Amino acid sequence: MVSTARALGVGDTIVAIASPAGAGARGVLRLSGPSAWSAVAALCGRDLERRRGVHDAMLVVLGQPVAAMLLTMPAPRSYTGEDVVELHLPGAPLLLAQVMERLLAGGEPGALRVALPGEFTQRAFENGRLALAQAEAVAALSDASSREEHRFAFAALQGELGREVAAIRSLVLDARALLESGLDFEAGETGDVPAALWQPLLAAAAQRLTTLRAALPRTRPVGDLALLGAANAGKSSLANALAGRELVLVADAPGTTRDVLRIELAPGLALLDAPGDLAAPGPLDAAALAHRDRLLQGAGGALLVVDPRGPQRLPDARGLPVVAVVATRADLPVAA
Repeated sequence: MVSTARALGVGDTIVAIASPAGAGARGVLRLSGPSAWSAVAALCGRDLERRRGVHDAMLVVLGQPVAAMLLTMPAPRSYTGEDVVELHLPGAPLLLAQVMERLLAGGEPGALRVALPGEFTQRAFENGRLALAQAEAVAALSDASSREEHRFAFAALQGELGREVAAIRSLVLDARALLESGLDFEAGETGDVPAALWQPLLAAAAQRLTTLRAALPRTRPVGDLALLGAANAGKSSLANALAGRELVLVADAPGTTRDVLRIELAPGLALLDAPGDLAAPGPLDAAALAHRDRLLQGAGGALLVVDPRGPQRLPDARGLPVVAVVATRADLPVAA
């Protein structure tokens, strides 16, 4: 699997409003990354002791003093595995927006930025604080619309899904080991492993897998996935392959795709095949790329398409959450 850490900019410091939208008794701003401590210290006008704890602070916002509570969690004992600081403030949307603006403007250029959707959990996964099943459970818990879905997501977050998958995998591996150990022997020879020894293991794994699949809540795919990458990286060919039919024109010449084409894969899930980045775009190409960037603002995520035979650099995700990095033409030889 190709890590999306480079595309998401893991290593810099991110900030986001972590409380529900709208007014409330309490609002939360969360920072994660190497500059979290210094950014909040600059905002409060005093140094913060580098320890896990709760601190009182007084901020001046819009000319008025505002009492705040700070939660400090040094790396690696935090949700993301990085330095994390939370600011708990009165939950007025204007107040939170002003504090966010001051945080973003107060540090070194590029040191602090707004987090992408799900990026705190992404960092927790990248830093080994959450297993993949637990990271996916966070999203499932947020989207749960029934008690059954909530119960399953919470159990997965506690690691039950991962433990069951590990148990099923162990049964399959045990069956494989027995099967392989007897491949070099004929039936009846010393060393032969009868099927009666490994088939029950596979049957047990299949039964547990069937039970697990029946317990999974139905997923509801929602949103459009943008295919982003250099011109002629294979985006249109990938779109046709995923759709299972030839829907998009494919040619060897860079810049064949000039518009954003929407290809529905399932109800609520579609691919957006977009023009690729060009090293030296002409006027028409530049207009097509600007049109692409406007249309992709409402996409739900991005598939970054790279040709491993070209420069080893990830495409710009245009601010979209990165779902996966896809290497095309991996079956072709790399030029010397």
